[in-house]
Amino acid sequence: MTGNLLADCRYLGREFVTWLWFLCEVEGGEFQLSSGPIELLVEDNLVFVGHDDDDSATQVKGGCPTLRPEAACALAAGMTVRRAKVNAAREDRAWTFTLDAESLDLRSLKVPAAEAEDPLEQLTERLESAEELREAIEELYTQFIGLRCSEQWDAMETERIRDWVRVKLERAKADQDRFAASGGVNADTYEPSAVIDDHGHKAQPVPAAVSEGFDDGLDEEEMSEDD
Repeated sequence: MTGNLLADCRYLGREFVTWLWFLCEVEGGEFQLSSGPIELLVEDNLVFVGHDDDDSATQVKGGCPTLRPEAACALAAGMTVRRAKVNAAREDRAWTFTLDAESLDLRSLKVPAAEAEDPLEQLTERLESAEELREAIEELYTQFIGLRCSEQWDAMETERIRDWVRVKLERAKADQDRFAASGGVNADTYEPSAVIDDHGHKAQPVPAAVSEGFDDGLDEEEMSEDD
């Protein structure tokens, strides 16, 4: 029973990581926590999953993946982030890790360098740094759940996310047009042109697709891990 409940709630973790990415780009990535401010940057190795195909997964990595048209198109299709590489900073300390959205596990974690000289004290510092980051992510998740369960989510936040996706699509269209003009690719066959018309507007109802991705999670069939 507990396992089924956790599986049913995994979509909230994916929405959470997608929401973090959105805030990093729109509001600068600084979050106020009880333990002090922390800065986050969603950087690389994005893995997206949808709600209808339990075998589908899209991975975007390398070459500023958060800015690539594949990422914009995945969001526009209602997909959310299953996994992402994230940088975190607090004062003069920095962490790098891969955030698993469905479990909130911190994979491949690199913690700030220990200042102690004694090996045992160094280990203690590293463990404390890892725990500090874990607590920060958990507090951010708690903030997200509070917002997700409030009226503000439907009244304001989903519209802000739709606008964010719309801007990313428009930028992707502009980028591919510039690339095509330089002889790089054929603009008519470039992937973003399938969702944006010749005037730079959406050819499909992107806001509805994004809304489905964030609001229909209770009806989804969970995705299998695709490494």
